[in-house]
Amino acid sequence: MNRSFLRPFLICLASCFSASVAKAEAPQPTGSVHFEAGKSNPQGKLKDYLMPGNLYRFGIFGGAKVDLKFVGAVGLGWDFTFSEHKLKDNMEGHYRRVTWDWQHVPLSFGFLYVKPGLSWVVTNVKIPSLGVDESSIRPELMFESGIRVGLSPNFGFSTGAVAEWAWLDTEKTSAGKDLNITGNYGSWFAGFTLSI
Repeated sequence: MNRSFLRPFLICLASCFSASVAKAEAPQPTGSVHFEAGKSNPQGKLKDYLMPGNLYRFGIFGGAKVDLKFVGAVGLGWDFTFSEHKLKDNMEGHYRRVTWDWQHVPLSFGFLYVKPGLSWVVTNVKIPSLGVDESSIRPELMFESGIRVGLSPNFGFSTGAVAEWAWLDTEKTSAGKDLNITGNYGSWFAGFTLSI
């Protein structure tokens, strides 16, 4: 991984943490875990052979609360998403995707949040009738938006949508044609968050 992407994030994290320490003697730790499920919808040429698939998300965050304008907490988080899609026309095989965050910038405005960033996506495709059996890893751009509503101090509801644009990867079929195995997705999800 290119470490130059990590340096600005760590400088910002250190600055925010230092500012919070200056305002309070002992920062209050905070953290959360979220679980969500929904539907992942392939876009463009992927729709020619893929059906919408089930999507499952898991995320974890840990850090410290801060008293700064527009910033409630600083820390580190990790998001993980899995989806699986059936093939059209009763074709045998499978299509699975796993994504995780690389450089995400979550911003909250009351109940509303937005999260632009970069992710990694691993795609595993097996379509015997086309002679395709491939796994690949590609970067992608993503933009997520949604709402999070606290129902109690430690439990909340979340829902949202995410758009993804993965770096293209084409594979040759047994007929010599190019088959795009990555591409664009639009997904929606809902779930819950546990926090401390």
